[in-house]
Amino acid sequence: NQLTTLEPLAGLSLLQSLDCFSNRLTTLEPLAGLSSLQSLVCSYNRLTTLEPLRQLSSLQFLVCSGNSLTTLEPLAGLSSLQSLDCSRNQLTTLEPLAELSSLQSLNCSSNPLSVLPPAIVRLETLQKLIIFNTAVPDIPMEVLSKNEHSSCLETLRAHLCDMEDGVDPLPDVKIMVLGNGRIGKTQLCNRLRGLPFVENADSTHGITVASQEFGADTLLRLWDFGGQDIYHGTHALFMRDRAIFVLVWTPESESSATHEHGGMTFRNRPLAWWLSYIRHLAGPESPVLLVRNQCDRPEDRILRPPVEHEELEAFPFCQVLQYSALNLRGKKALEGALEEAVDWLRERQGQARLGRGRLKVKARLDALLTEDAAATDSSKRRHRTLSMERYEEICAECGGVSSPAMLLDYLHRSGVVFYKPGLFGDRIILDQGWALEAVYTV
Repeated sequence: NQLTTLEPLAGLSLLQSLDCFSNRLTTLEPLAGLSSLQSLVCSYNRLTTLEPLRQLSSLQFLVCSGNSLTTLEPLAGLSSLQSLDCSRNQLTTLEPLAELSSLQSLNCSSNPLSVLPPAIVRLETLQKLIIFNTAVPDIPMEVLSKNEHSSCLETLRAHLCDMEDGVDPLPDVKIMVLGNGRIGKTQLCNRLRGLPFVENADSTHGITVASQEFGADTLLRLWDFGGQDIYHGTHALFMRDRAIFVLVWTPESESSATHEHGGMTFRNRPLAWWLSYIRHLAGPESPVLLVRNQCDRPEDRILRPPVEHEELEAFPFCQVLQYSALNLRGKKALEGALEEAVDWLRERQGQARLGRGRLKVKARLDALLTEDAAATDSSKRRHRTLSMERYEEICAECGGVSSPAMLLDYLHRSGVVFYKPGLFGDRIILDQGWALEAVYTV
């Protein structure tokens, strides 16, 4: 409908249920005296306050999503409220809900929350909590909801429990390096790691994952994706969490429809396609560094990227850079842009904090992978996978982990390991590049 007022309902003292979804209402004032009202759906209107609901002590079910609400304070005394959907508003805190002793289900997705009170998560009556498409400072997005329907209550409770013995900031920042094949993405990653340039390096198959310390409090997790179409299906497994995207291009890859490698021909995608791809899989809030590689001569630095200005403006943080993996032209500019992107990401999403026990487990797993990486003989790499039993032993040895299963879910979603029940013999994959290469070989 196109309702602008509910005034005719003002005297319906026996009304128990009302659905006024998707109208043009700016106030719920006519409902203020409906003491029998138990269920109210007022989503997708033009509401800025829930003040008229303050005295509705019988209210049990409320859906007020898709409005312009900035506070839930009028709900603080509604002790009968069992289910609340306040998603897609402008809420910064859920503090008024902390004393709702009957609350069983809460959806607060798509709000600019500045804090998530632990008291909300620990409500004894709460059975379902959905927080999706929301960055909460200090809380890793990987312990929040995976989609708009999944509850994060158990993962959040385990996360908070593991913080009781002390917390430290998580230094990891995920860097996704994308672009067509044979344009130097791997060389760029190697240079960021301080490794030498390798002439005629082999093309990346699947994904290569490496780490590099960056400043005093940052660890770059470099994800080097194969550029061929066959590998694009794996991107979606890793690109939904907060990350910085380094999109590499060259004039040759833009002007040629295909490239050849190993006797095979592969399609090149234009920059506009890659930018749309990032928006689709990760959202426009992701920082993007658009890097023209192979700028080996001073005159190579002139060419601007062949995309419309509007396509770059769609990303709040997007920098255009020129770089040479061969002779390190543009090295300082690239490192400076990465530093700015890390700061930008943390200013908006906060730097996640983890319990010290969880960080110890993560460090142990990283050490196993580092040990394997140092072995020049691949047959001596013994830690590509890990049994569940050994993983649980590591958790017990480190201490401070209330639920190894919940921690494993976090480690998988954050890209530290790969684990899916039933795959790879139920083993935890530490060397994800090796596993993906094996899959693609088959």
